Amino acid sequence: MESVIEKMNEKFFENVIKTDDCWLWIGSKASTGYGDFRSNNVRYKAHRYSYLIHYGKLPNKFICHKCNNPLCVNPSHLYAGDALNNVSDMIKAGRQNNQVKTHCPNGHEYTPDNTYIHKNGSRRCKSCAKLYSKNKRRA
Repeated sequence: MESVIEKMNEKFFENVIKTDDCWLWIGSKASTGYGDFRSNNVRYKAHRYSYLIHYGKLPNKFICHKCNNPLCVNPSHLYAGDALNNVSDMIKAGRQNNQVKTHCPNGHEYTPDNTYIHKNGSRRCKSCAKLYSKNKRRA
């Protein structure tokens, strides 16, 4: 008799196309672009489920992609990382929404002279920082 886990794994792999490189998730997708796997009233991100079945447990961390492909579930492309790893990977791949913004929320252009890049990869507008500092001193 087939176990519940074996049935879940079989259902999972029905939605995977293995290529020489990435294993592509072809099942449903979340709005974030990641694969969405549901079984027995439990919802998983497909890459997290793949990590679970290949490595035995999910660490209390992000599961990141070495290949920068959100639909990849190849266990050799997945690694447990922290939030900084996850954001760094996203920035390198050009998948961070804020990267396409050309101006700060106050309308100042992000130029090399007007932009500070924080060590976590986020951008800060130097003009806004100066205004904030000046207004703080007046208070």
